[in-house]
Amino acid sequence: MKRKIFECLQEGIIILNRTDRIIDLNKESEKITRYKKEELIGQSIVKILPEFPNILTNIGVYSPVKLLKKDHTETAVFISLTKLDVNKKSYVKILNFKEMENCLECIRLYEKEHQKCSAIFESVADGVFTVDDQLKITSFNSSAEKITGYNRKEVIGKKCFEIFKNSNCEELCKLQKNLKKGTMVKNIEVLIRTKNNILLPVSINTAILQLKGFGKIGCVISMRDISSIKRLTKEISEKYRFGNFISRSREMQLIYGKLESFADSNLNILIEGETGTGKDLLARSIHFNSSRKNKPFVKVTCAAIPETLLESELFGYEKGAFTGAVRDKPGRFELANGGTLFLNEVGDIPTHLQVKLLRAIEEGEFERLGGKSSVKVDVRIIAATNKDLYEEVAKGTFRKDLFFRLNIVNLKIPPLRKRREDIPTLVDHFIQINNKKMGKEIIGISNEALHILYTYSWPGNVRELENVIEYVFAQKKFGIIEKMDLPDHLNNKFGQSSLGSLKESEKKLLLEALRVTQNNKNETAKILGISRTTLWRKLKKLDIYV
Repeated sequence: MKRKIFECLQEGIIILNRTDRIIDLNKESEKITRYKKEELIGQSIVKILPEFPNILTNIGVYSPVKLLKKDHTETAVFISLTKLDVNKKSYVKILNFKEMENCLECIRLYEKEHQKCSAIFESVADGVFTVDDQLKITSFNSSAEKITGYNRKEVIGKKCFEIFKNSNCEELCKLQKNLKKGTMVKNIEVLIRTKNNILLPVSINTAILQLKGFGKIGCVISMRDISSIKRLTKEISEKYRFGNFISRSREMQLIYGKLESFADSNLNILIEGETGTGKDLLARSIHFNSSRKNKPFVKVTCAAIPETLLESELFGYEKGAFTGAVRDKPGRFELANGGTLFLNEVGDIPTHLQVKLLRAIEEGEFERLGGKSSVKVDVRIIAATNKDLYEEVAKGTFRKDLFFRLNIVNLKIPPLRKRREDIPTLVDHFIQINNKKMGKEIIGISNEALHILYTYSWPGNVRELENVIEYVFAQKKFGIIEKMDLPDHLNNKFGQSSLGSLKESEKKLLLEALRVTQNNKNETAKILGISRTTLWRKLKKLDIYV
């Protein structure tokens, strides 16, 4: 009875074994192909369907193909494939096909469209490849070959993380999660490892591949080499540097302008700024951009040395000057001869030492403690303080003549809360430093996390920001810094601000951002970590017009 049904069906049915060889067929198959059953039994299906291996890769997929008849004429058929388990270890494939009259032209059009799609696939500048639901690569265009250095023959059939070999790739990859959820990835920066073992930054976009009746069958991934953009960003960032001191704020750019004129002079410089603003770093940058760069840079933190020892630290002592002085010892002035002496926290020098310091600066000579002869030195002074020396002079705790001798060139470093536009640049800088120092692969920071950093008040200034990034690196090995990676006190401060007068806080934040960018909306959106459209919408909502 089953055989009769098999023979009476009005469509061709061919049964294939696991190697796609024909083991049975019905009369309609003989009629369509014009072959006798005995002529096809044992033959590969490609004898009559030469495109079969390339077109029908998924069980159940319907495809229009050309069928080659015994008389070498062609006809168009639609085929489908199902799998039938014979037992636990073996199965057969049942191929159904039906001749479609006047459909050869449809197939030609189909092939033409396929060729057009292939041409587009190959011509796009972005690297494009597809993976199946197991993340095995199924196609790989020429741009992907150029970006990665791999030939498509080397990658087809392999899992993408096996090819790109990044140590964190398999764990970091969100493709499997996105395949399950049916979501897309947009403009995510990741590092891939090329065939030449080079870590390359790329921007990734993904889209789910779906087939009607079968759901999600894979994913298409486009990748764009952004190494040149990174290099350009680095070049542009050089514009915002003076030595190792980094800032893009208007106030600091004015300071850089001064330093281009004064760094190579012998003029004394006074740097003012809150603790943690980078006075030490700026002093070093001035020294290493001067003609004295190959001579010593000697630092004295005046507040850290006990008052009773500060004189001997600055000017040295001779043998026998006091109990325990068993040999001559040069002071910091002598050690800095020919170079730069950096007097950090100069406002804490006791008044009785200020007279001797003034003479050393004015005359270039002094006596060691317990000494009888003068020591001559050629030293440039850079001083720094977190105090208001004008106020100290008014109170009588700092000599007016010393202040004017130190304050020939005055540099005031604004606190980080007044140059928030520097935060993204500084974060990138600290990420690069810590990646090299710790051998990690953190590639950036999320907009949400950056927004939190931007809204924080930074009482500890740049030093506190550097400590925050070091904290993140202590617990994170790779990927993007997210909100959850930041210290609790930052998240709590942000939460409290949001739970309070949210509208007022947001308005204050936007006005501050606009102030530091001089109403440049593109720059404002960038440092806030939002799009220009979102910024425009927020400004309108909060009645801010610029």
